[in-house]
Amino acid sequence: MRVMALANGSYAEYTIAKADVLAPISDGLSFEQAGALPLVTTTGTQLIER
Repeated sequence: MRVMALANGSYAEYTIAKADVLAPISDGLSFEQAGALPLVTTTGTQLIER
């Protein structure tokens, strides 16, 4: 299963994260697209909140 996560302090191909921060990567997304998704959503959230 392919998964992604927003794990603070980690910019690595392989890392350790708790299962509750993982989300499955949809079949229609590439690893590159999935890797950008947490950054884009975090930026959007910050723009709305500020």
